[in-house]
Amino acid sequence: MKKKKYIILKNILNFFRNIYFLIKLFFYRNDERKNKILKNKRIILLDIFMIKSMFDGKKFKDRYYGNFFNKNKEIFFLPIFFNSSLNKSNLSSLKEKANYILHSDFLTLRDFFLILISFLKINFIKEKKVFFGRHNIKKLISNELSEKRYSHALLNAITTFYFFKQLKKKKLIYTQV
Repeated sequence: MKKKKYIILKNILNFFRNIYFLIKLFFYRNDERKNKILKNKRIILLDIFMIKSMFDGKKFKDRYYGNFFNKNKEIFFLPIFFNSSLNKSNLSSLKEKANYILHSDFLTLRDFFLILISFLKINFIKEKKVFFGRHNIKKLISNELSEKRYSHALLNAITTFYFFKQLKKKKLIYTQV
């Protein structure tokens, strides 16, 4: 019973953290970054996970690529921010080091609404049987859904889906590495 209460409280906390994160993403949208990509047409997007330790004071330290892609006109980071690493200070230090685009730069208000709805839909997944080979793994799936239903990774996946949907609508040529 204690574990169930813990999971419920954790999910509620994660839900509100992710709503706050979506609101921040909405307010950090930038038409200048969006227009840079629209003008360029041919770009390479690099997923990069952003964590606090990559921002030392006001400097961005790329722990993945180093200085390899500094300000290359075709290469844009598509940062995935975790915890409290999404803030104005970190965005400005990232801007000095590399081209980047936020998911939200291409998302519309309708997309944000659909992201929220998709995020909530996870509560209504009810499967009677889920088979992997001959094995019914329904309990495994149900447990995973109940424990991770409002995870930040799920929100990032949904946001990325809508971002690429907008890129496709705009007929942008993109490559993902």
